[in-house]
Amino acid sequence: MRKTVLNLLLVFACGSTFAQNVQDQKVTFQYIQLPLKPLDKSISSYKLDINTELNEKNNQDSLDVYNSKLMLWQANFDTWLQSKKTIDKAFLLDLAKYEKAVNAGNTTAVYPTRPPYPKQPIKEEIPMPILTEDVASNVVESAIKLEGYSKGDGGATVKVELMGFKNAKVVEKKTGTGATTKYVYTSECKYPIKVSVSTASQGVVFTQIIGDQISKETFKTKYDSKYDYQYWAIDNLANYWIQRQKDVLNANLKQLNTIINDNCGYAKRTRSTEIYTVKKFKNHNYNDLVDAYSKVNAGYNLIIKDRNHASAKSKIMAGIAIWEKALGESNPGDSKSRINKKVTALLYVNLAEAYMWIDDFDTAENYRLKAEQAGVLKYKSASKKLEKLMIVAKDRYEVNN
Repeated sequence: MRKTVLNLLLVFACGSTFAQNVQDQKVTFQYIQLPLKPLDKSISSYKLDINTELNEKNNQDSLDVYNSKLMLWQANFDTWLQSKKTIDKAFLLDLAKYEKAVNAGNTTAVYPTRPPYPKQPIKEEIPMPILTEDVASNVVESAIKLEGYSKGDGGATVKVELMGFKNAKVVEKKTGTGATTKYVYTSECKYPIKVSVSTASQGVVFTQIIGDQISKETFKTKYDSKYDYQYWAIDNLANYWIQRQKDVLNANLKQLNTIINDNCGYAKRTRSTEIYTVKKFKNHNYNDLVDAYSKVNAGYNLIIKDRNHASAKSKIMAGIAIWEKALGESNPGDSKSRINKKVTALLYVNLAEAYMWIDDFDTAENYRLKAEQAGVLKYKSASKKLEKLMIVAKDRYEVNN
């Protein structure tokens, strides 16, 4: 038994001697994302067209409903008042007749009975509607920027149509029983915004409504009694809705800005990835892979300089040449070789990403599939992650070229 354990330890020791010291060189760089719905290449500027007419219309509609409720109550009250006057007049005539009879000496005259009035309508509180607050144009202008373009006339038009603050209500939920009873309140509302991007030559390139789903926010305070909430609401609920409206509008404008840049702008994005190198393995030298890492990393850091990655390509291609030369030594069947199965797989992943950034998607996909099929789990997972980005990058490249 002791001899067996010693043999196993010896095997593990030998294995560690033959194992490469792979270094995951983490790199982070920026790049310009190409649009899914590109504008005419002659376009270099855009202007904002902000429309708040629907805000005003929604407010007027809400006030019309409010005034209709007031008028309905007033009409009911006027009807009741007229009925009361009719009854009073008839009763007064009966009283006059009675008094005249008494004055004439009629001792059998009967004092008239006042007829009952119909039930008087009670004017309950008719709450003012929650109106859409005025939105200053600079609120929208500061939130919307079409990346890759300057502001000015003669180019694209980004039309932003505010569609009003809607469906505002507070929902009550009771939890627990007895001493553990709590009342939880959640506000619900929405503030849709319609956006469109157009040019004179293309017409409408992109249009979408953002924020048409109900937005929910649970109040931080949990009340022991619903009457505590009602007490708070008397002085605070109106101001709460004003702030809630601003928050929802700002969130939707932020989402809108992301969406229009994802579709029509040249948005700056950040990529975090790894470039794999080998520090040592037996007596093999891997200075070439370290050199390739330095060149490709320098290239990746230049990608942000232009949309077609022209400034970065020469450095990335220099690293690619080194990696492909190393692949010429690939010997996956010999675990002791310099470019064994593991190193071969990591080179495939490096090459797949590098070719993607020089816009050679066919070669990139070929290397990605090789990494996926190389039989090394770590690099299979890396190739799977790369696949999603590669599909999107290729789609965007093709609609722009």
